[in-house]
Amino acid sequence: MGGGAGTSVLCWILVAMIFRASPAASQAGTFVTAPSDIIVAQGSTARFDCIYLASFPISISWQKNGTAVSNPRYSVQVNGSLVISSTQAADAATYTCVVLNVLTGATAQSSAALRLAFIDNVFLVSPSSQTLTEGDTLGLFCVQGGSLPQASVQWTLNGVVLVSSSRVTVQFSVLYGTSPQQVSSSLFVEPAQKNDSGVYRCVATNPLLPASPVTSDGADITVQGVPQAPNITSSPQGVVAVTGQQAPNITSSPQGVVAVTGQQ
Repeated sequence: MGGGAGTSVLCWILVAMIFRASPAASQAGTFVTAPSDIIVAQGSTARFDCIYLASFPISISWQKNGTAVSNPRYSVQVNGSLVISSTQAADAATYTCVVLNVLTGATAQSSAALRLAFIDNVFLVSPSSQTLTEGDTLGLFCVQGGSLPQASVQWTLNGVVLVSSSRVTVQFSVLYGTSPQQVSSSLFVEPAQKNDSGVYRCVATNPLLPASPVTSDGADITVQGVPQAPNITSSPQGVVAVTGQQAPNITSSPQGVVAVTGQQ
């Protein structure tokens, strides 16, 4: 039995010598799948993949901010992946996949960050109330305070989501250089009609937090009808008649003098 153990140790020594002597064995392996940055909703599961191709035996371990992971919610899978269950705020960090060549002790590393999704619950700019006349262009603007990942923005009129049409245009842009990334949106309605009156709001939604939309202050929009000019007609006898809203009282005397009475 002792001879068998000695033979086993000798075999491992020979294998190590062969790998060290072999040019192919001395070459570095390759990350087939390196860990990549991920964003998850708090409470969900996060997964970092790490697949390394090598011609020598390897082992894979993980570090969090440079320290070996040690948490019952963290588990290293047989294929080398790191799985973090029930993510918490403290899990936001940089994680490193460490690949060890068990024959030489050489290591290869690749890192990625874990961040938790969130959305700022304010609008930096909310749409403003306006009074317009039919035929005018209604323009509204809003800026959401920031979201990770980037939020989407919709417009509502009296609680109903507006969609682009021949009269309705919705524009969306990202304010680059902001952190967390802010988004803005513009709404144009042209030509405005009376039934466009109501309360308009911006609604921002984080794709990972769909149950927590953020709503801007409301803008009261009033679209008035176009004032109607009085309709003036004249009879052959020289009597002028005026029709229309709040029309003045106009009469003609035989001498051709026209008298106009009524509200100003």
